[in-house]
Amino acid sequence: MDGTHESVLRPFADAYNFYLEAVEQTARDVQTRAEEARRNYVGLVHEVYTGAQQRAEEATQRYIAAVKEAQSAEDAGERLQEVYREYADALNNAFSVDDSVKLFEAQRDLGLSLQKAMDPQNVQNEMEHAFSNYLRALQDAWAQTDADTVDSYSLATIGHSLLAAAGRAACTLAEGGIKMESETWSEGATQSGGEETSGAKADAATE
Repeated sequence: MDGTHESVLRPFADAYNFYLEAVEQTARDVQTRAEEARRNYVGLVHEVYTGAQQRAEEATQRYIAAVKEAQSAEDAGERLQEVYREYADALNNAFSVDDSVKLFEAQRDLGLSLQKAMDPQNVQNEMEHAFSNYLRALQDAWAQTDADTVDSYSLATIGHSLLAAAGRAACTLAEGGIKMESETWSEGATQSGGEETSGAKADAATE
């Protein structure tokens, strides 16, 4: 592609590719927030059960030592029964009421965090912001474009990027959807005869 086409198409290619990156970054941010919420939940659950297991193991060690001591006592039978009762109580309390409360609160917080991370209104606001930035970039692109340098090929290529951006905006704004697939404007996407091909990024269009 000659220098004239490159200078004409580059601002439009950049605007489109930056818009797609912003849309995909929004999706990645949602995923990151959700994964962080899940990691926090799993970490707390692990902490609660690890603590309960450790208390149970300590109770078992105390029980073994107490049994040895009780066997040498004069009232060994009664003492062994008492040691066993203490051991059974310790095992029952290894997983405490506080632990149950912590797990309940952790599950509640996980639900709230996931709800916030994937809140449709927040996602919608971010998508609208990305689209507004794209429109401003288009204004700048047209402002620096000399009409005398735009031929039919350049116009068709720019038109393809506009249609692609409009299609993406229809999905992300009207439906609040998030698409992760990577799509960048290809210089070869529109040929002078109107045929579409798939392929290189917009960067390739200006090489």
